[in-house]
Formats: sequence, structure tokens, C-alpha cells
Amino acid sequence: MGESLTNLVLKRVPPRCTSVVLVEMLDQIAEGKYDFVHLPYDIRTHKNLSLAFVNFLDHQTAVTALDWLSTATNCPQGLAPSTQVHWGQINGLGPNLAHFIARFGIAAVDPPYSPFVFLNGICVSRPRDIIAKLGCN
Repeated sequence: MGESLTNLVLKRVPPRCTSVVLVEMLDQIAEGKYDFVHLPYDIRTHKNLSLAFVNFLDHQTAVTALDWLSTATNCPQGLAPSTQVHWGQINGLGPNLAHFIARFGIAAVDPPYSPFVFLNGICVSRPRDIIAKLGCN
């Protein structure tokens, strides 16, 4: 397993879980140590699509989160014991944003359905503002 892996994919996320709940849960595990959180949302059903993507700032933090989230007894509010955690294929903030834009278009980067992007532990209110800086557009 490569030391460059920083992205986790959560599968079977309960429909009631929101991006805000997911971020609150991540703060319990690794506050300020992640930079990309995306919980795809179906605007027709007003529910998430049962998966989430989280990119951590470093491999060790991702390993810690993977271990914690994979322990059924640690099941935090918003998740279910059936939630599965796996390594993601896209690692790093820039590549995650580039993938999101390629898949959904630049307009999808604006709230309310955009991924949450964090710089220095602070949520960026308009992810579009940092895309040019990262070269993702």
C-alpha cells in the first residue's frame, strides 16, 4: 500500500447523513487534517447517494481514520455499522477537484451541492475561488 494514499471512500452511508454531519464526525477523528469532503446528493430525492469521498492531508491521518471508521464499535452519529470504508483512487485536493469538475462541470463547484473544500482547516465558502490557484479548471 502506497504512502501517497490519502483518500477514503465511504460506502453505504445512510441517507439521513448530511455533509455537515459528516464533517462534524471527521472533526472528532482528524480535525483540520482533511481538505476535501464530498457527499454526492440527489436533488430529486433530497438524499445522499450513499457514498462519500474524503481526502486527508497525509497518509498517516488517512490510515488512522480508516482504522477508526472500520471499527464497528466506533460507529459515529450519522453513519451505520454497515458503512464500509475503502481506499480511494484519487488522492490529493487538486486531483479530487479536477475529477469533480471533469465529471460534473465547473458550475457544480458552487454551493449548495459542491464538495466541501478546506484550506488550513477552514472551510472555503466558494471552492471556485481556489480552483485556478490549484490548476484544476
